[in-house]
Amino acid sequence: MKKLELILPIFLLLFTACNRDSNEPENISVENFLNEVVDIMERNSINRNNIDWADFRSQILNSGMAAQSVNQTDEALQLALELLGDNHSFIRRQNGRLVFGAAIDCQQSNVVVPNLPENIGYVRVSSFSGSINAAAIAFAEDIQAQIRNRDHQDIEGWIVDLRGNIGGNM
Repeated sequence: MKKLELILPIFLLLFTACNRDSNEPENISVENFLNEVVDIMERNSINRNNIDWADFRSQILNSGMAAQSVNQTDEALQLALELLGDNHSFIRRQNGRLVFGAAIDCQQSNVVVPNLPENIGYVRVSSFSGSINAAAIAFAEDIQAQIRNRDHQDIEGWIVDLRGNIGGNM
């Protein structure tokens, strides 16, 4: 719970700081905007004690040099999120678009289903990210089908295989 308490403020503060309306004239320079974002990260990041903030700030400002407006800073913001190293932070723009750091590739392409006794159930749950739509329903139905195919009255326990599951939509 403590980790969640530390991560949550950075989400909220980044949301507030970066939540500029793309239709309104910008009243902040790119440099000031990026400095504000780095300040918030430095105060609130769970990794704040492990980051060289002078170097961090320099990299972010250099990355954002080509941006002509705050709306063109996604590349610098993405770099900042990557450099945070927590793999959980993101920024939601006013228009709803999300800016993430680098994606983590934990997918296991060759997961071997173990040979199990008949009284042990097995279900593999891979990652899913998205909204409730046809893909989400198909994802849930696939998991339910795996359970139905293996389920019977003599089952004594289940193995839920999360290899390759990096999380997703709850």
